[in-house]
Order: sequence, then C-alpha cells, then structure tokens
Amino acid sequence: MRSLVILLLAVSQTVLANMASPYFSGTQSAAPFSSKRVEVQKEVLLIKLKSDFQQADYDIQYHINCDTDGVQMPLLFYAQQYSSDFQVWVDDKPVELVNLPLGFDGDNYLFGNDTAHTQDDEDVLVKIYWAKDECDYYRIGELKYFVVDLTKGNHTVRVTYTANSSVDRSGWVKEYGHQYSLSPAKHWKGFGGLLLQIDDTELSDKNYTVNLPVETVNTGKMGSFTGLPSDHVILWYRPQTNTIGWFLIKVGPVWLALMFSLMLLIIHFAAMYRYRQKHPTGVSLLVWLVGMLVPALCMLLYILSFSLIDAAIGEQAAARHGYTFMIFMFYPLVAPLYLLVCWLLDKYLFRNTGFFIKK
Repeated sequence: MRSLVILLLAVSQTVLANMASPYFSGTQSAAPFSSKRVEVQKEVLLIKLKSDFQQADYDIQYHINCDTDGVQMPLLFYAQQYSSDFQVWVDDKPVELVNLPLGFDGDNYLFGNDTAHTQDDEDVLVKIYWAKDECDYYRIGELKYFVVDLTKGNHTVRVTYTANSSVDRSGWVKEYGHQYSLSPAKHWKGFGGLLLQIDDTELSDKNYTVNLPVETVNTGKMGSFTGLPSDHVILWYRPQTNTIGWFLIKVGPVWLALMFSLMLLIIHFAAMYRYRQKHPTGVSLLVWLVGMLVPALCMLLYILSFSLIDAAIGEQAAARHGYTFMIFMFYPLVAPLYLLVCWLLDKYLFRNTGFFIKK
C-alpha cells in the first residue's frame, strides 16, 4: 500500500509554496490516503514585501473540504531559503512541527519509517515522487513535517513564514525575485481558485513586475483567479540605477577601455616625439620599455572599467564579471605588434626622415 503526503512548497532558487500530493512508497500496512479525496475550495495568498524587496512575509490560507471522516493527514512543507517565523495552523489551532520520519529503501525515501532524521542530516537529499514516474530531490533540512486529524467537512490550513528573495547577478544590477509554485495544486481532487494579494506599502520603489494579471489597489496589487492561472506566481524587481551608472552601463567596459587606451597611446606617441626632438639618434627607452608596458596598461584599464561601472552603480551592483583577467592571454600577441608600430614610428617618422624634428 502507498502512504501519500501533502507537500507545501516547490522551489526554484527561492521560497515557493503550495499543497500537493507527492507519492511515497510506504509499508504494506500503511493506510492509503490521497489528496485526491481533498478539494481546495480556495487558496488565499498574501505576500507582504519588505522595504528593500529582499524579504517578504507570506501568509497562505488553504480552504479545503475533506470527504472522509477521521483522517490522520501527514503534512509536509518544503521551505527552501525561508528566513524565519515558520508557523502552521489548522482550523486556527497551532500545529507542532516534528522530525521528519523517513526511511531508506534502495534509491527511494519511504514515508512512515520509524527512523527520524535530525537537523544534522539537513544536506541529505530526499527523492519525492509527484507521481509514480515523476520525482524531484529536496534537502531534508528544508522539509517541515506535522500530522493532523481531519474530520469530514471544511477546514482551513494556514501557513506563515518570512522568505528571502532570490538574487540574479547575471546583469550589471542585482535583480530580486519571489516565486510561489501553484503547480502542486494539480494533484488535488479540485482547486477552486486563487486570491492573490500583494502588500507593497513598505516599498518606496513600487516598480516591480508580476507575471499574472493584477490590478493596483491602495495597499498594493490584487488578482482573483478561477482554477490555476499559472504554474508560478513570480514577483521580480530591478532597482533603479543613477544617471552616471546608467550612462556607463550603456557605454560598456569595452568602449570605456578603448577610450582610456586611446588617451594612453596619444600620451605615449607624444612622449616619443618629444624625445626625438631632443635626441635624434640613439636607442629610446620610450619605444622599447614603455612600449612593452602600454599594452599591459591597456588591458588593465579594461579590467578596471568593470570596477568603475560597479562603483557608479553603488551597492546594487551585481559585481559578477567572470575571469576578466584572462584578457592578459592576448598580451604575447598584442605586445610584439605594438612594439613593431612604435619602432616603425620612431625609425622612419621621428628619426630617419627628420619628420617633426626641429632643425
């Protein structure tokens, strides 16, 4: 026989949540229970955004109807990257969280085993089956487990917690996101609808996006949906960039480095010319020694241009630019070419031809 649990929260880089019915291979004596016998009449999701968008308070209410009397329901909540204040109520009564009773059989974790895992096992991965051939892996330390008795009829399950946002550093400016999974609701007997409420009263910059059609209200945004409107509710925020930072991002590190390098080349060639004005003959260190140094300085300017843009952006700079120092791999190729140009200018333009040389 199979023991089935309810999974609250499926996560992608941040905290996601919802009820579901993952499949566990249980003991033969386990009484079967499936969320196919429980209907979600309505889910009310309140997301209260903090002032910097980097955290949010979640308040989720599931209004459910159970068609079986005297059912002991194991509930499992998956809360990756939740920050604090994780609490659960069933019919307005607080529910105690207990250690997750998982056993191991081959490559599957079984529900209903007497072995209880502790927080020391938080990095162990658990295989959770949404269906017989559909599974995902989750960390034990991110699973919150409790058991409640439900009578036939209507009940309310409420979950609250504070969540950290995900942070995308792939661009110049950090972008923050909160995501909430709705797809697990597909495994219920029925899903009546979703009432989404976003409280952004603490936000000074309300220029964030929501992937669902919502309307603006006094406290933030609101949307009411019949059935599942999407697999996820996604809130995304990109802090505004100051004028200087915006301009330097548009210019980019390559053009910044080219502009600074051009100034450096002009200074170098001018110094070579002035030297030949005073020393028409002989070897010039400005050609050979400085000529070897200038390409390295130009490459260094390219690396420093990233830091310049980050400094202009400020604390919201992503500051993830990869291995920019690898540009020095081109030094063995660029340096000889630049020395050749310097030698030709010095030999045939500044010295041998007497061009620009004072008589």
